[in-house]
Amino acid sequence: MLNFDTSYTVHRERRNCDTHVNNYGHRFIDFPQYNNLYILNGRTSGDEIGSLTCKGSSVVDYFICI
Repeated sequence: MLNFDTSYTVHRERRNCDTHVNNYGHRFIDFPQYNNLYILNGRTSGDEIGSLTCKGSSVVDYFICI
C-alpha cells in the first residue's frame, strides 16, 4: 500500500495510456513498489491520464521519486 503525504496532489491509483506491458515492463513497475519509490507518471497534476511519451505509442520516460 502506498503512503502518500496528503498535502500533495498525488493520486493513489496510477493511470497509464500504454496498454501493452512486456516482462521488462512488469519488472520495472514492481521495482519502485519494493523499494519505497513512486512513479509519478499518471498520478500528478498535468499527467492525470498517464500520457504516452514515445512516438504516441508507449511510455518510456518515467518520473520516479522517494
